[in-house]
Amino acid sequence: MLGHDEDEEDKASGGLPRLLRRLASRSDTRVLRLLFGRYRLWSHLAACHHYLLLARADFVAVLIPTLEPILGRPASEIGPHQLIGALDAALRASSAPRELPPECMTRLCVRLEHAQPGDTGRDIFVLDYEPPLPLIPVLSPGHRAAYRRLSGFLLRVRRARWALTEDWCRHAGAARSLRNRRELAPALHALHLARQDMSLFMHTLESFATLEVLGGEWGRLRERIQSARALPDVVDAVGGYLHAAQERLLLAGSRQRRRPAPALQALIGECLRFAGLSNRVLRRASRAEDALGMAGGDLREAEADEEDALAALEQAREQGAPRTRAEVQLESARIRREAAAGAMRTAETALDDLGRSALTALRGVVGAYRKHLMALLAAVRAGGARLLEWRALTVQFDFNEYYEGRARAGLALEGGEVDKVGGTIV
Repeated sequence: MLGHDEDEEDKASGGLPRLLRRLASRSDTRVLRLLFGRYRLWSHLAACHHYLLLARADFVAVLIPTLEPILGRPASEIGPHQLIGALDAALRASSAPRELPPECMTRLCVRLEHAQPGDTGRDIFVLDYEPPLPLIPVLSPGHRAAYRRLSGFLLRVRRARWALTEDWCRHAGAARSLRNRRELAPALHALHLARQDMSLFMHTLESFATLEVLGGEWGRLRERIQSARALPDVVDAVGGYLHAAQERLLLAGSRQRRRPAPALQALIGECLRFAGLSNRVLRRASRAEDALGMAGGDLREAEADEEDALAALEQAREQGAPRTRAEVQLESARIRREAAAGAMRTAETALDDLGRSALTALRGVVGAYRKHLMALLAAVRAGGARLLEWRALTVQFDFNEYYEGRARAGLALEGGEVDKVGGTIV
């Protein structure tokens, strides 16, 4: 019926509408051919997906360790040239030179937000992408802002995962030298248990973000672009891809009274806080252990010198020779022995104090982490069908229903003793 009406209209107007539709179709086809041919739109979208959104593991493996020492400094001491150099090194060490045109690699850049007093580089650093002018309708300022929000969240997830992994490596290296320190055993065991719990959470979240959310939405974007007939279809496809990724990953747009997004951000922050705490504890323990080892070596050497001085003094007494030199050596050895013994006592006291203070600080971090995890579980349960995939994901966070049981009982997770059954700090 509609086709008959169009034929009647064409006849009445001399075929002008049909000509206009044909010209519009050819124009749309020509625009798409230019976008995907001369201006390589698909390569730019792939660069945004794989590198701006950190989907390439080899790129991330170089970028984060290179950036971390720089971003830990105050924001006022960081210059863009330092961050650009780190980004360029990470790009060249990854598979980007083999899969992206050079013009796409140069479009990936860094952006420094406005710094507040007390901010570090981590608070102002953002990855960005500067598309060529003909692609502005597709990669519009609004779309670029969505990319930056997703990139900032994913960078924080990757940083937390990397920090926990590096902390595990430090712990494994220090465990051998500290294995006989009974005063540190409870703190080191508690650190290991808490790290296992947080590593499971971050690994699950990272896999969900990279494989299920970004991977799934990227596949749907490809399908929509392949079926696009005009530029607005491409723009809508990219916008839908970014909107769906934010909706699923950042939990944006939640109208529930209990919003899961703040709890999720707080959980990542507690994982980073724990990694920093564990790093400080292990560094101080290693320094105290080294001081203890050096003091022990000095003590043994002083005791040996004291025995030699006593033997020399006895020999001088038997021979009737002057004993002044032997007495001086004996007094020097005794002073060194007392100093070494005092250094050992100081190092042992430092290890004992470190064990107690580490447990106290760890209970606070773990208590906050598990409080936020219970808040996330409660918010996901209250989210209904909209958060169905997150409900499936939380099964992995709480596979033995430990937190679920605590939530039902209305118990708060405060720092305390080590749970002998669950193997966790509660």
